[in-house]
Amino acid sequence: MREILLMALAACYAVSISAAEPKPKKALSATKVEQPKAVARTPTGPVGFGALKIGMTKDAVEALNEADGIYLAGPLVPDVSKEGLPENKAKFKTSVASPLNAKPMEASLTFENGKLSRLSLTVDDRKERVKALISEKYGAGKVQDTREEKQCAYRNGAVLKATSGYIKTTWVEPISETEQVEAGLSELTMETCPGSLKYEMFRFATASLTIERVPMNDKNNAANLF
Repeated sequence: MREILLMALAACYAVSISAAEPKPKKALSATKVEQPKAVARTPTGPVGFGALKIGMTKDAVEALNEADGIYLAGPLVPDVSKEGLPENKAKFKTSVASPLNAKPMEASLTFENGKLSRLSLTVDDRKERVKALISEKYGAGKVQDTREEKQCAYRNGAVLKATSGYIKTTWVEPISETEQVEAGLSELTMETCPGSLKYEMFRFATASLTIERVPMNDKNNAANLF
């Protein structure tokens, strides 16, 4: 009888020990956190004229050819400024060929520390086409219009209107935290009324496209939302 009682007590003790032992916990599965997808930024302005881009070396610019669409149609001729340039800058006159017209455009290229920092093209008879192409890709841009109209009255009661000033359309593309590329299409008009109706009104008009690297804090761009 005593042996049976001892065996019963031993069995109860074993059951209590087993119940007290902690059960292994299930491994927590790692929670998958979705990272926000990068939003592609839409460019707001050109950084060059076709294959001729800001930041290119002089050798790379001279290496452009007809297969690139945009290329030099003449040599780079040093442009000596009366005011002079810093030692790290060099300015050249040349002409640039493009599909826009059979006749090459007059151009001015400035290199800073060996890289293209500014280009200016005369686009007189191609200004509307140039503006349409840029606007199609980058939007209407920011427009500044300084043109003013003057009326010229003559003794016989005739009245002529003369307009002078410029209209400039600007597109801006950031290239770093401190710099951006500004593209400006400027259209200058100057009209002068003749002293007599026997003569025609004097009219001068020209248009140029300038693309250059400028500081982000440039006073001309401080209010530009692009």
